[in-house]
This record gives sequence, structure tokens and C-alpha cells, in this order.
Amino acid sequence: MTKNIKKYIITEAEMDPHATVIMILKDLNPSFPLSLRVLADYIKEKITDRPIEFHPYPLPTEATALCYCRPSFQKIRILLNSNRPMESQRFGGFHELGHLALEHKIGILRIWGEDITGEEDPLERAQADQFAVEMMMPETHVFQVATRFAHPLRLINEMKKTFGASMEAVIRRIVELRIYHGGFFLYDPWKLYFAYYTHDFDYTSQKLKDIMIYEYRRLRPGDFVERELPDGTMEYCVKWRNGQVLLALVQGRGSLYESLAKSWSHWFGINFWEKRGKPDFA
Repeated sequence: MTKNIKKYIITEAEMDPHATVIMILKDLNPSFPLSLRVLADYIKEKITDRPIEFHPYPLPTEATALCYCRPSFQKIRILLNSNRPMESQRFGGFHELGHLALEHKIGILRIWGEDITGEEDPLERAQADQFAVEMMMPETHVFQVATRFAHPLRLINEMKKTFGASMEAVIRRIVELRIYHGGFFLYDPWKLYFAYYTHDFDYTSQKLKDIMIYEYRRLRPGDFVERELPDGTMEYCVKWRNGQVLLALVQGRGSLYESLAKSWSHWFGINFWEKRGKPDFA
């Protein structure tokens, strides 16, 4: 294992969680879905010098996890919100481990009834979120899975199983890595739960709203539709039994083999095509 990771994290990763993730994953070479326990033990050995424990706890709904950590404590305790699905708890656990790995100044957020007192620095929160996403779903591994699935909804399901991540976290990663050009939306008539789309997604809000209303009205729970729209955009839409609709509008697919090559080169410092030969379909 790398001996100087603590120094590396302090000097580099405060600005770039991606660098820390690569360093840790190279050191661990883990299987996926990555275990919280494996990462926690690694952080204990390399960074905190204190045991890290996970405890299920019924936190307020908006929280996925909380970290109890002060220099005077002999142990670090991370509370995973038992009111949230397991995939959400896992993300919360990786988020809190990200704070520890990135040497953030975390303390105690106190819980009073349904309220949580204390504030999380917005920059540190964003960094911990990015750490969690990249640690759970490293780009090289995501690209390898994506080369096997052209259908976006099948890719989402496969990534959920492979990485133990929630649907929203998976879709965020898909869009972030530009596996598809387009947008993904989860909604019902009363709420837009999330919307992730690439910067070149060119639908106006009214055009998108018209499609969302049309599909919600015509689909019954359990229905799925796949069709090509007049502008060439591929639409994939499913209505869950709880009434929520997942809509994917795909206007193109990224060059996955080029992306995989760049990722391998970044990780291992090699020219991927020089070693393997560039395929005709890349």
C-alpha cells in the first residue's frame, strides 16, 4: 500500500477529490460493489488512526448519514439513516468517509426531534459528494459496464446492481461521464424529483413539459415506451407502480471506447490503443 497517502491527500485532494479516489482505489484494488467496511478500515489505517463504526439510526428524512467525530473521541461513529433505502445509506456512508479522507473539519451535528443543528460547508459537502460518487462508481469501471449496454434503462439497472448505488446516483454518474447526450427526469404531476442532463441537451422547458405531461397521462403503472421522436431523439419512458415516471431523452451516445482509453491512460499512465490496438468500432 502507498505509504505517503496522508501527505498526498492533504496537499492535493483538498482541491481535487478525484485525485484522492484514484490513489485509494489503486491502493485497494477492490471488488464492487465496494464495501463501506473495507474503505473505513483503509482510512483508519492511513488517515484517522481511530476505529470507524457504522450504526443504523432513524435520522430525519433529509439526511442520509451523520458523522460524530472530534479529536477527543476514541472512535468515529457514522450514523446511517435507517429511514432511507439501503443504497441511499451507502451513499451517505461514503459521503461521510469522504469528509474523513479529505481531511475536512467535521464536528458534531446535533439532532433535536426532526431538526438537525449545525452547518456543513457547501464546498466540503460538494467535495464529499463527488468523492462518494467516484468511489462507488469509478469511471473506468463505469465505462466497462456501459460498453455492454446500449439501452439506457438496462444500463441503469445493471449499474445499480454492480455498484450498489441508487438510481439517482447512477443517473448522475451516467450524465457526468457523458455516456449519453440528453437528459433523465423523474417526476409525477406534483413534483420533479430530479433532472440530470448534458450541457448540449437542447430541449426548451415547454417542449420538455409537453412530453412529460403526455407520457404521464397515457401510461399506466408498469407501462414502458420506447420511440423515436420527430427530431431524432430517442425516448425511453417507464411509469412505476407508485405513479412516478422516469423519462430518458437520448440525443446521442458518447464515444465509450475513447473514454475508456483516456480513463485507463489516466489511471495507469499507458497508451491504451498502443497496447490493445484501436478497434474499428471505437
